[in-house]
Amino acid sequence: MNFESEVPDDTSQNLVDLAQATSSQDNSSSLSYTDDANRLHTEPNKNKRSISKCQGQTSSDTSIEKSYESLSKQQKLNESVCNTSEKQEEDKDEDETNKKVAGYLKLKKKSPNWHIVPEVINRQIASNPLFVRRFCSSLYAVEQFQLMYKLYLPVSGDNNINILNFNHKGNLLMCAICNEISIWDWAIGKKSFSFTNNDDIFVLYAKWMPLENVMAFSDEDGRIRLLDIESNTLKELATLNGRSYKLAVHPETPHVILLAGIDSQVLSIDIRESKPKELLVEGNAEQLYSIDSNPSNSNEFCVAGMSYCVTAYDRRKMSEPLYKLWPDYIEDEEGIFVTSAKYNYNGTEILALYNYKYLYLFNRLIMSSRGDYGHMYQNDMSSSIFKGSFFGSKSEYVIAGCNDDIFSWEKNSESTIQCITVDKKSVTCLESHPHFPILATSGYDDNVKLWVSSKGELSVMGSFGKVHM
Repeated sequence: MNFESEVPDDTSQNLVDLAQATSSQDNSSSLSYTDDANRLHTEPNKNKRSISKCQGQTSSDTSIEKSYESLSKQQKLNESVCNTSEKQEEDKDEDETNKKVAGYLKLKKKSPNWHIVPEVINRQIASNPLFVRRFCSSLYAVEQFQLMYKLYLPVSGDNNINILNFNHKGNLLMCAICNEISIWDWAIGKKSFSFTNNDDIFVLYAKWMPLENVMAFSDEDGRIRLLDIESNTLKELATLNGRSYKLAVHPETPHVILLAGIDSQVLSIDIRESKPKELLVEGNAEQLYSIDSNPSNSNEFCVAGMSYCVTAYDRRKMSEPLYKLWPDYIEDEEGIFVTSAKYNYNGTEILALYNYKYLYLFNRLIMSSRGDYGHMYQNDMSSSIFKGSFFGSKSEYVIAGCNDDIFSWEKNSESTIQCITVDKKSVTCLESHPHFPILATSGYDDNVKLWVSSKGELSVMGSFGKVHM
């Protein structure tokens, strides 16, 4: 049987179409597989490129991070260097300060010469009538200086408070600046009297008289005047040709003032008389910068100035000096002069300041008329010395203003006891209380500072004349 002949034409056509469709499907599948294979082959390349890009991005990020880390390290290094530099500067400043303090305090350690417990016990059983005097003379009193008060005055420009003087009782402090004199009851911080020179003439020197409430002062016009603060009266004693007269008084002759000036004259003024008396014209027309009276002898006084020696005279015999004192080694040197000379408490010693540099102590009882000095006091920083004075009830110590500091020495051993910074520029004046271990200082600051012996903080410390919060 021929089956082919029996199949209809439509069926044949369908079979052909089915075969073609199958073939097309196979081809399509083959193409699909080929595309998938190609896609799979291409995607790894894309992935590789993507990974490569990611790796590049990661590498770039790593490079930036490393750069940031490098910059951070550099910054830290710079900060470290700056901090180290600052620390080195601070250490350097601290070292310099320490060296300065160490230089100031090259002490020959002194043993205490006053002990409070036995002193108080002895006072209570009445076996120590000199309790106050012994304390005022003790090393403790000088070592423990602390600031107690500040008395404010009107200071302007480059002016300074260059005159301080306690009265003989010690309850009043006289301060002078420019053409104004102020009197302070310093214990309560009250200004009790003020005088202004209406001529705007500067007061150059002022000193309390032994008389109650009376002081004498000289001004730059050469006038010597007397001021009574109780009656508020002013009396002119003399008008002299020279200027810058220094004054000296003595409790045994309360009406007499001794004057020495840059015109080389030494004058005596009795305030009860109308005219001054000339005692001396210093030879070689030497300017005189200082005059002081011997506390134990009202007839003796010493003068100093543009000469290398301190010269003492007796008012009863002015034809020749009693004695002259100077260090042997400076006799032949040029440019040597004495800016101040002061007696100690009983007149047996004289403290002389040479060229604003060295303080020499002369003991006139053991020195010849020409003899050498007994002690020399010098600050270890070799700075200028502007003022020098004795301190203590029996002149056991020497104090001096050196630039902005105050130095104190034990008189016999020359030991530096203490150094206090008291003024921002320079100490121009220092004055010790006549009875107690209290010190008044002044300079270019707008106040007078009062220092007292105390251990620990002072509950009474304050400022007067101007309120500071």
